[in-house]
Amino acid sequence: RLPAAYSMRRVNRRFCFAYCVSLMCVAAVGLALSWYNRAPLVFHDTFFYFHDAHFGVVNKSRPTMYAPLMYALFGARIWVWLAVQSLAISFVLHELTFFFFRHRARRYLLITPGLCLLSLLTPINFESSYLMPDFSGALLLVLASIMLAGWRNLSLIRKTVYSFLSFLFASFHLSHFPMLLGLIAVAVLISFAGRRFGRDILFPAGILLAVVVVGLSLVSIQNRRYLNTWSPTPMRDLFLFARFYEAGPVKEYLEETCRSKTQDNDLMRSACRANEKLAPSQWSAQGILWTPRSPMRAFGNHVRKNQIAREVLSRAIRKYPFRFLTAFVSKSFEQFNHIGLEDAVLFRFKSNPEFTLVWLHRRIIGKTFEDEQHAILKRSRQEKWDLPVRYLNLLYLAVYYGGMVFLLLMMRRRGSNSEFVLYCSLIFAGLVLNAAVCGGLSALDGRYQLRVSWLPFCSAVLACLSLFGGTSRLREGKARLVS
Repeated sequence: RLPAAYSMRRVNRRFCFAYCVSLMCVAAVGLALSWYNRAPLVFHDTFFYFHDAHFGVVNKSRPTMYAPLMYALFGARIWVWLAVQSLAISFVLHELTFFFFRHRARRYLLITPGLCLLSLLTPINFESSYLMPDFSGALLLVLASIMLAGWRNLSLIRKTVYSFLSFLFASFHLSHFPMLLGLIAVAVLISFAGRRFGRDILFPAGILLAVVVVGLSLVSIQNRRYLNTWSPTPMRDLFLFARFYEAGPVKEYLEETCRSKTQDNDLMRSACRANEKLAPSQWSAQGILWTPRSPMRAFGNHVRKNQIAREVLSRAIRKYPFRFLTAFVSKSFEQFNHIGLEDAVLFRFKSNPEFTLVWLHRRIIGKTFEDEQHAILKRSRQEKWDLPVRYLNLLYLAVYYGGMVFLLLMMRRRGSNSEFVLYCSLIFAGLVLNAAVCGGLSALDGRYQLRVSWLPFCSAVLACLSLFGGTSRLREGKARLVS
């Protein structure tokens, strides 16, 4: 017989090899939509990310670490970016599987075909194929929920890796920081209410809180260097102005103030002039922020725009506080029930055939990457609007709502497991927080809720599979006592 140490090394080597093979298989299947498209799926913000990373500038509306880090590591090779994103999603999906199968660690790789099906039939497929930082929001919620729910069962290596990846994913998009803060608050409240408040929740909550502080500090330092401001969100006031103009309170306040001609300073007079020039087609957050002829673009740099937006917001909130609250709740609920691919892959330019991917690519980036990227985009189905968007939307809606129902049933089935119940509660809280931060404070967009829509279904399926194929730790202990 071989020595125990040697045989254990042999088992570990085989397990690591099987883990890597499973990781790559799930990642490859997750890219099926991009294989079908013959190119990565892109958004018009994708080109701005490429432009900012290549020329070493920071965009005031998206000052994140996603593009600088990816470009520094992999250059302009967009297929490599996509492969890294897909591998990251595959890794987190495997770790979520380990969270449910940790008492049978050597067996959980046997459900690799099931993970491949989850990657193929859920929005994971879209997020893996989409060249945007949206994929990182769901990964952050999964890792943070596992840390908060199962901290005492994680090894030191996993605690370190999860903490580092949480910091990395949080810095990929500014909306992740308030989401993470809200998730920490929910976990602490649930633990306190369930009388499980202790170091098992305080340690991971403290680490995730440090992730938020360090991440926002780095973004602030970056903005100070490139944008001459310490604010991590330089366009915050303008985004809130656009959101609540569409929701109603800001528009009502401006119409009342401008009609009565009670503007007492230059900022309010400028806001009234902009309000008069806004066409009905621009009475939305997207229209105010991004349409080329929006009157808000006539006020010069972002500092002036934010001053005007801040002045209007502060006065309108003091006058209509409850209207702002009801508008926030209403738009958050609307975002919670709104997922779709139209805004993500067809943009808002379908009515104008001139606005194609190649046109956007040349307009924003120029000829910097023309030879490689233009050739890829020209042969894509997305360029020809030839993607099965309608059928994918129906599939993703079924996965989203069916997953929430399935997860609630699993919570009832495993209600005695407080760790599992806490994890599921945090997943539901993450869905609500994502809708509140994106839909309630920014703009309504189907891709925002789509990025986290696969979490309930995948969690419920893996939790259900973990009930079969073996005994729980309690039953194993009883079997030993009987024997």
